[in-house]
Amino acid sequence: MPVRLGLGRKPVAASLCRGGASFSKARRQSAVATTKTLMKKYFAYPIVFLFATTMIAMAISESEALVVRETAVWNAFKDKNADEVKKLISTDVVAVYPDGIYNFQQRLDGMSKMTMKSFSLGNFNVSMVSNDVAIVSYKAKVQNQDASSAELNCGTVWNLRNGEWKAVFHADMAAAPAK
Repeated sequence: MPVRLGLGRKPVAASLCRGGASFSKARRQSAVATTKTLMKKYFAYPIVFLFATTMIAMAISESEALVVRETAVWNAFKDKNADEVKKLISTDVVAVYPDGIYNFQQRLDGMSKMTMKSFSLGNFNVSMVSNDVAIVSYKAKVQNQDASSAELNCGTVWNLRNGEWKAVFHADMAAAPAK
């Protein structure tokens, strides 16, 4: 038996189920439209927001990972660790320096002549060109074993291949003196 809201009123169940006077067809359609709008607002928008923030977080993580890999390349060259260099740099890399353009093997061969004692990297900028290509630009300060030093402007192009980021292009040049 339906519950009555008060004396002399129709049962609630009768009003809702039979399209009673209080709920016309137009009003029901309006209520459905309002419900759909609320569902979009309170369910769809937060999902889109969550997805967007996840993508941003992934991009930040990807940028940080590339900075770590860039630093690892410098450490591998400083330590003259050819095996580590091979893990980080593509065999078809092109390297451009003030004294010439080098391929992968030439860079490995030149590593034995390097006199780098220490380095510091900073002012990183990572530009994600696409899902599998990134450009990392930064400044480097190098201290050599003979006490000479250099400040460089550097750039590396990274390519995601088989799930692994590899350097495919690198260039550095002497930074102009500060004015």
